Amino acid sequence: MTNSDKRWVKLMNGFDKYWGCHQLPGRSFFYNNYQLPVCSRCTGIIIGELLSFLWFIMGIRFSWLFLLMLMIPMVVDGMLQLTTSYLSSNIKRVSTGILFGIGFMQILLIAIIKLFSLIQSLL
Repeated sequence: MTNSDKRWVKLMNGFDKYWGCHQLPGRSFFYNNYQLPVCSRCTGIIIGELLSFLWFIMGIRFSWLFLLMLMIPMVVDGMLQLTTSYLSSNIKRVSTGILFGIGFMQILLIAIIKLFSLIQSLL
């Protein structure tokens, strides 16, 4: 095994341990014959969270209802796949993951700001 392969295995193990991704090869993207360290759905979530964080910093905010609606497609897609014989494609997984990541991150950031504001008002 080359040093590059060893580094990749270490990275894969780290993402498995700390991110909690199943890393199934059939549900993951590959680059230069290396499987990405997270599945396509987790890749989408990460992309969505990064986009959402950038938009939040730039002052782009969405309503709670809209953010919750963004999260529904991934929940439905995942639950259908879990409870039926339906198999989602990697494109659907990454797309619904992006939407979920956008919604989740903005809700998280809004909640953190409101929490800090509440704490500050109590001091």
